[in-house]
Amino acid sequence: MTHSRVRRLVVRTAGALVLLAAPLGAQAASAHSPAGDRRAIITALSESDRDVLQQAVDAQLAASRGGKQTAANEVSYPDGAVVVLPLPGQAQAPPWSGDHTRRSVRGPDWKHCPAPATEPSYYCFYSEKSWGGRRIQFNLFHEEAAVHFADYGFRDQTSSWVNTARGLEVIVDNDPGDGRWQMLWKEPPESLSGSVGHDDMADRFWAVRQ
Repeated sequence: MTHSRVRRLVVRTAGALVLLAAPLGAQAASAHSPAGDRRAIITALSESDRDVLQQAVDAQLAASRGGKQTAANEVSYPDGAVVVLPLPGQAQAPPWSGDHTRRSVRGPDWKHCPAPATEPSYYCFYSEKSWGGRRIQFNLFHEEAAVHFADYGFRDQTSSWVNTARGLEVIVDNDPGDGRWQMLWKEPPESLSGSVGHDDMADRFWAVRQ
């Protein structure tokens, strides 16, 4: 499965307008557990929209390594990284289902990138400008090591970003193919940008403690 195929499926997922209204019981479950979130999402979607969403999840799994579907619109990886896909009718991926116990009490609107009051903090990358499309999120466990987007089906697909981490700078690189990495941009601690200026070029990143 190619990266372009992943993107086409995700765009298709975001293209159909649906009313995300679940029964009261499902909504109550959603407020307390990731399992409830999954039930509410599935209940709210039509059968065709569920098929489209599952196709996008399957494409994400096929384009990456070691991923496992952990919610109707989420793929999680053994190192703690998570890809969250937008639901039908949404341009932006919703909050991570695992974030219900880590509500932020600090900072601005972090565009659904987790920002817990205590560490670990997160850095997120988005496939579209203005924090739209798929979101991949990493946490402090990725500090001081090169992380390659190709392992997560996200190579050359970043168009915006958020860094909620205190005291960590994120450095994003491109591989032009000649063996010499080219730095694209730096993300200061607790900052965000809706446009990277180097769309679809990010190949790896580093998180460096300042």
